[in-house]
Amino acid sequence: MLPKPSQTENNGAMEVFMQKLQTISTNGTLSLVIALGYELNLFEVLGQISSEEKRVTAEQVADKAGLKTRYVREWLSSMACADFLEVSEDGATFWLDEDKKAVLCGEFTHPAVQFNMFSQQFGFVFKTVAEVFRKDGPLGTTYDQYDDFCTKMNKLSMSMHSKHFLSDLLPMIGVHNSLEKGIEMLDVGCGSGFHVHTLAHHYPLSKFIGIDNYPDAVTAGNRGNKEKGLENATFLRHDAAHLPEDWTGRFDWVTIFDACHDQTRPDLCLQEVNRVLKPGGLFTMVEVKGTSNVFEDKKSDGDGAAFQYGISLFHCLPIGSSTKDALALGTKWGEQRARKMLKEAGFENVEVHDTPFFPGNVLYMCRK
Repeated sequence: MLPKPSQTENNGAMEVFMQKLQTISTNGTLSLVIALGYELNLFEVLGQISSEEKRVTAEQVADKAGLKTRYVREWLSSMACADFLEVSEDGATFWLDEDKKAVLCGEFTHPAVQFNMFSQQFGFVFKTVAEVFRKDGPLGTTYDQYDDFCTKMNKLSMSMHSKHFLSDLLPMIGVHNSLEKGIEMLDVGCGSGFHVHTLAHHYPLSKFIGIDNYPDAVTAGNRGNKEKGLENATFLRHDAAHLPEDWTGRFDWVTIFDACHDQTRPDLCLQEVNRVLKPGGLFTMVEVKGTSNVFEDKKSDGDGAAFQYGISLFHCLPIGSSTKDALALGTKWGEQRARKMLKEAGFENVEVHDTPFFPGNVLYMCRK
């Protein structure tokens, strides 16, 4: 028999656990403080008006941002204590150093920054999600119950994919030459259309269609077409499980970016993808990396997996559970289940590639 842990060992383990609880509580609060800074444009203001040579007061930041000085001072103090900002020894002035400006400011902030916006998003639906747990509660949630989800998700997609989409992902997929000659592509679960807009701009001889079942996403996509002057892209509202009958064998390339697990019937979605592909057509799917086994997820990714399961709990699972026939996949459905579902949809040869430039994801590639 193994010896029982001593009381001292138990106390030490509990101290570590209690410290972890405190860290989680601290970071949860700070995540909301960060989100508030972006909502109020405070990081951008600091990036514009502050430096080590030009330190600024709370009043100067508040005046530039059009906010109340006392609240801004409290926000600055929190961010300074968290080492996001620098603060002078007398506590009167603050500045953002140049290295942190590169991460925290600009159009394409780091994905780790954008994920903090989802703390606010999840707080917004906290009680709604609590209700879906109850046996007599709703089946799940709908997109209109979230706070401007479309805009926030588009910013996250841009921050995650803008740097590597064309330079790394497309060469891995191998569609550059075909896109230059002119093909027809379908993006399923397109959101506000970042991927479609990017491709349509760079490949004017190809045609692109983005579909989403959320009206705000379709509206945002078509608005983006007008703003960018794109005539080779279209956004339509469709349920991915029931695509138009006359699309059979139409598309050279169909793709899904981090959206298959959000479908209530991903099995039907994948069957429809197979149907609308031309013979020999390519289907690619960027999805969350997982093993289909929570023990293995914990062993391989620890806190990262816990974070992804948490995101699933507040968004992906309830969105994908909102109909009586839903499969309720969740974010971490994983490779084993994905392979099985792809095979059942008619894709016999499935390749899975790591995407080091998209941490936490993998790329599925299938030919019809």
